Amino acid sequence: MVKRSILQITELGQLFEGYSEGLFTITRPLSNIEYENGTYGEIYVKPNKRLSKIFSSDRELLVLITNFPDQQQRTIHALKQQIDASLGRVETSLAVLVHADPDGNHKLKNWGREQGIAVLPISSIDSFSDKATFERNLLQDFFSNDPFDVTGPVSDDARFFGRRSEALDIARQLQSGQIRSSLGIRKIGKTSVLNRVLHEAKANHGAVCVMIDCSKDEIWAQTAPELLQSISDAVGRATRISPHYAEVESTTKSSRDLSNARRSLQQEVNSANGTVILFFDEVDYITPSSPTAREIWTENFNPFWRNLRAVTQEASRSNRNFSLFVCGVSSKWFREESVNGVENAVLSFIPEEYLSPLASNAIAAMIRSISKVAGLSFDDSTAEWIGYSCGNMPYWTRKACSYIHRHIDVRDRPCTVPRETAERLIGEFMEVEGAAIAEVALNHLFKVHPEIFDSAKSITDGNIHNKTEPLVSTLMRYGVVAERNGRIALASSMLFQGMQLYLQKRGSAEPSESIPEAAQSAALKLTIDEWADELALINATRNKLEKRMRALSLNFIKFTCLQDKSKGTALIRIQACVEKMRLDRLKHLPADDLVEKLLWSELVRLVEKEWGLFSPIFNDLRLFKEHSLVVNDRPDTHAKDADGADLAHYRRSLRWLEDAVHKASA
Repeated sequence: MVKRSILQITELGQLFEGYSEGLFTITRPLSNIEYENGTYGEIYVKPNKRLSKIFSSDRELLVLITNFPDQQQRTIHALKQQIDASLGRVETSLAVLVHADPDGNHKLKNWGREQGIAVLPISSIDSFSDKATFERNLLQDFFSNDPFDVTGPVSDDARFFGRRSEALDIARQLQSGQIRSSLGIRKIGKTSVLNRVLHEAKANHGAVCVMIDCSKDEIWAQTAPELLQSISDAVGRATRISPHYAEVESTTKSSRDLSNARRSLQQEVNSANGTVILFFDEVDYITPSSPTAREIWTENFNPFWRNLRAVTQEASRSNRNFSLFVCGVSSKWFREESVNGVENAVLSFIPEEYLSPLASNAIAAMIRSISKVAGLSFDDSTAEWIGYSCGNMPYWTRKACSYIHRHIDVRDRPCTVPRETAERLIGEFMEVEGAAIAEVALNHLFKVHPEIFDSAKSITDGNIHNKTEPLVSTLMRYGVVAERNGRIALASSMLFQGMQLYLQKRGSAEPSESIPEAAQSAALKLTIDEWADELALINATRNKLEKRMRALSLNFIKFTCLQDKSKGTALIRIQACVEKMRLDRLKHLPADDLVEKLLWSELVRLVEKEWGLFSPIFNDLRLFKEHSLVVNDRPDTHAKDADGADLAHYRRSLRWLEDAVHKASA
């Protein structure tokens, strides 16, 4: 059995060497290794110059060969072990894996990603037909993987950017018995930081760690005595096992008495051998602003924190290190002087510390590092601009870059993404996904901290505010607003789009105060309002028409270029319609970006020049030119007299063009 396995591995190794000739140089020939009763083959290769550029690495790559027909995660563990054993000789974040599993490509890539390794799977079933197929499968698998798309919290070195030193500092401070907090809007990275700190505390400090995920039903549904008893039970469990970690669950004990629950927790802390750290995540669920149990925690908030504070104070007097790390959105209940008519127990107990967006250079470094895996690269200014547009929020920025990744053809990579392309795609992202992501975060923030909404709306409306105002200062610490050129404004275009969507959903887009007017001018005001609505509708309709015509023109020309290359590339044909005085500034753009920069008159000229393509759509060139001329004469921007008849004429031309484009798209 073992001999047959070795023979199969040898055969796969020879196939790989033959088909990869010219792409890789063998620097260490095939050898067999054993891992968990399995036999694997191992080769070291040096990529050629082109592949080294694609992989953004000058080091050798490890090629692991396995003949198992059904791959398991241990293959990735074997791969990681061999990478570590190379002592830095081979690339640590990229490897080739030759396998014989019909369903192995997808599994191996996902498992590799979990370990921070970009796996290039080579299936012996369909990749060893010819060299062209081998190379295409190798690179397309590499570039089609979306390294930006992270759905949950991250904490491993491969995906944790910009806050490593901060997390290490917090872990050290918690080890010495301090109390820390991490507050911020949704998806800013609080849980990722918590997970990283938790890992450091367990692995490197040997602390007794207890996790309280307050968003779980069994946590927020408890009363103060019940939750204190549950925490006490978890501390006891964590103390008795290794590593010293436990998650809080529902208590099985009768715990209606706060004093008994507090004494039980105190006893467990005193019995622990070392520092005890409580990690609170989603703490808003156990505050008076709780989205699920407001009534319970309006009554139980003060009793719970008052007794927990008593345990920390007694632990300090007994020279025991008992620490808390509190994560959530709202800082409101850490600043209120009283809760439910009683002095606030956490006013001077939990520090008000915010998790700010990443620094611009850190977010740019994250973008450049991750994009290499997808065959994309950004210059420094473009990477910083993407981060700035997304408020330098790691999760938002990853989502934006994921959108860019999905809209750049794998066959065009590796490539440097021009600033113009990035701006176009980020603009689309804001419209399609970004505004909704930001709106969800703002909606949650205003639910748990409603007092700051009025200030946020006022800033959105362009009113002047001072950063010393308490609520404005809070918004700045959340990263929602920032000082720009001496003026307080929303911190990014994504936040602005999100705020607009939030206001639209809330029904507060209209000014909150009306300006009183004389009764005799009411009819005139109505006329002005109707006129403004009409112009706004026309503007929106024209923008949609223009966007659809750009996409239609580009697709038609690209398609004909594939059929007949004698007329030149799509780029050359589009450039022929650009005004000469503008061409020098735009000629460096690819076709997809250039078409977005065309003026309406240039877009019309493109259709006229390519009338052979577009005649089935618009049918009559004379009518097309007439209606296009009317649409170009914009009543909403030109300082000219216009009446209802003019608007009706304009709408008729818009409708004619819309109908033609709609039929072509149907």
